[in-house]
Amino acid sequence: MQLEMSKRFFELKGLKLFFGAEMFESGNQLVLNEYLKGLYTDDKMTPEITQLWSNYQTDYRPLVDFAKENNLRFIATNIPRRYASIINKMGIKALKELSPEALALISPDLEKYFDPTAKAYAEMANNMGGHIPQNMLNMQTAQASKDATMAYFSIKNLNPDALLFHFEGSYHSNYQQGIIWWVNKIKPGLKIKSITTVMQSEWNKMTTNEKSTIANYIIVVADSVTQTKK
Repeated sequence: MQLEMSKRFFELKGLKLFFGAEMFESGNQLVLNEYLKGLYTDDKMTPEITQLWSNYQTDYRPLVDFAKENNLRFIATNIPRRYASIINKMGIKALKELSPEALALISPDLEKYFDPTAKAYAEMANNMGGHIPQNMLNMQTAQASKDATMAYFSIKNLNPDALLFHFEGSYHSNYQQGIIWWVNKIKPGLKIKSITTVMQSEWNKMTTNEKSTIANYIIVVADSVTQTKK
């Protein structure tokens, strides 16, 4: 579905279309750019990119190759996993310990705008019930570091009149939260539309309000559909 939508968006926007993805960390942008330029083959690229998801070949390589075939940009937007892990351990103060080179791979807006009461992060604590761990704030900050960094690199690479088609897990955009929340903080006024997929059994349990607010476009998927694993 993502690939078919990409083809249609390309028909509409041409070279003004570009992609971004949670599945690629910002530190891998150089390798990804070199692959898109045709400097080496996929079997040379994949060992160079750290933390590639296990379903890359089936689910995301077709998108990268579509970008390559049509000379489209593909942005590695996510924070390197090692830095999210450090923030999870140390909290926001971890940013003071990192080098300028490391900080260049993380949203500079994280410390400025992070709000643990925002819906996405407050729900992390609420879902713990009465068993909120002592490092809950660190966990919320680490989650926010992913959303903030994906928002930052999306905006940084957004040219006038361009269309960014960004791929991420629905947790990062449902209910206008996550990445969308951060984009609206960093650069309010951009036109954003979200798409989500919901399993039929999940859809049947949702309230009318949830169905009307979860995303701008909702694809309800049969439970029997074959799924790949991350």
